[in-house]
Parts: sequence; structure tokens; C-alpha cells
Amino acid sequence: MAKAGTTPVLVLSERNLDNLTAQGLTEVREALERAGYAPLTISETDTAIRVLKERQFDLIISTLTIDHGLRTIFDFLSDARLGLKLPPVMIVTIVQSAQQDEILSIACQAHGAQYLNLSTCGSDNELQRELEERVRRLHLG
Repeated sequence: MAKAGTTPVLVLSERNLDNLTAQGLTEVREALERAGYAPLTISETDTAIRVLKERQFDLIISTLTIDHGLRTIFDFLSDARLGLKLPPVMIVTIVQSAQQDEILSIACQAHGAQYLNLSTCGSDNELQRELEERVRRLHLG
């Protein structure tokens, strides 16, 4: 694993998240930092596209909605793939219903993204293990 804080990760996040998702995303960022990643959080897709053109990232982690709730990460992935070579993408969210969980899992697969439902991680250690495993899978293809 990389030295602490040296592996760049872009975190796309809605600016006005509900409290549960905001707490979950904070835990994801902290887990990334403990694993040696340097997360950069951006909330607007125009800024994200500009930064992706200027810098290279090993991973993109995103909440489901971005741009003040006006777009989803799926919109961004469809647009961005037209002009950018994107790193692996993981979408993190909190859903309580099994039906929503299944729908999001299928949608993420269809867009070539890994999906992590934070409500399935019961502790910080479990989140750390799950995040590291999914990042490993993303990089192994």
C-alpha cells in the first residue's frame, strides 16, 4: 500500500448531503486516509472534469447525487466518458430497502462502477475492510 496520503482519490459529493450520508462519507474519507489515499472532495461536475483533465487519480468515489441534486453520478459518468479516460469509480450511498439496494447495484454495474451501500457496514473496521477489498477489486479489473 502507498505511503499515507500519497495516492490521489477524487471524491465527488453533493454539497448538501443528509446527515446520515454526510457521516458515512466522512467515514469513507477517513478510511481512505488510513489506507494511504489522499482524497480530494469536489461537489460540482464542471470542477471535477477540469481537475480530472489536470491531474491523475487512482480512483473516483462518489455519492449518488451531485451538482446540488440536479444530476446523478450516472449522468456524470455518461458525459465524462465521452472526453476523459476515467479511473475506476465506486459509488457510495446509504439505502435501507433491499429493492433500492438491488436497483443501485445493477445501475452501477451497467455503468462500470463498483457499488458500496454504507448501511451494510456495521463498524469503522468493517467499512475499512470492505472499502479496501472493493478498491483492490477495482484495480485488479
